[in-house]
Amino acid sequence: MGIEGEMSSGLSAFEDGLAKLTPADALDRGKLMFKAGQVAVARSRRRWQIVAGVAVCVAAGAAAFVAARPGSTIVERDRIVYVQQQVPTAPANPPSVAAGALEPVEQTAQPEEISELSYTRQRQLVLKDGLNALPTSSPRPTGQDNRRLMEQLLTQRL
Repeated sequence: MGIEGEMSSGLSAFEDGLAKLTPADALDRGKLMFKAGQVAVARSRRRWQIVAGVAVCVAAGAAAFVAARPGSTIVERDRIVYVQQQVPTAPANPPSVAAGALEPVEQTAQPEEISELSYTRQRQLVLKDGLNALPTSSPRPTGQDNRRLMEQLLTQRL
């Protein structure tokens, strides 16, 4: 108790002195909390203001970059290319042809032959004669037709 007793006696005099003092202004808890909240909001508001300012600067820099770059130009060049054509030689024995026989003969394919023609020939026929130049679609094969076809294929291979 020796150390505590000595400190207690010194502290009790200090305590008595503090007890005699009165605050100059009464402390209002509500005002204190309101001011603390204002300071906290001011700090967080400042952060958002800084972030928004940086974003505006980045956007302005990007706009200036896009506006300052030169526009794209399209360059067209006309080139003349000379190609040597080989002249076909006449056959040694030309066939004798009547004077009127050199007229072009128009060939039209029958609907059965169209499926064997190339795509470009089919297209030419359709453009010339319309859709009537295409063959009519055949009915869907039945099970018996499939069996018959399978038997034909198997007999051909064997």
